[in-house]
Amino acid sequence: MTIAERIYNDGWLLGMEKGKEEGEQRLLRLLLQNGADPEWIQKITGLSTEQMQALEQPLPEIKRDPWIEY
Repeated sequence: MTIAERIYNDGWLLGMEKGKEEGEQRLLRLLLQNGADPEWIQKITGLSTEQMQALEQPLPEIKRDPWIEY
């Protein structure tokens, strides 16, 4: 494996991890917005109080590629 391939693979893995985390946060936010008990979510996920407060903020807008038709 070349250095370029290694760097590419590392970047790909980091991107996948970040996407997974963002998806989990989006799901938790939607649960909160739809009436799920915050204490239950905190107990199940093990999130800190600060992390829970961050989830209670409104969802950021999704950036869309202007070249793709949705």
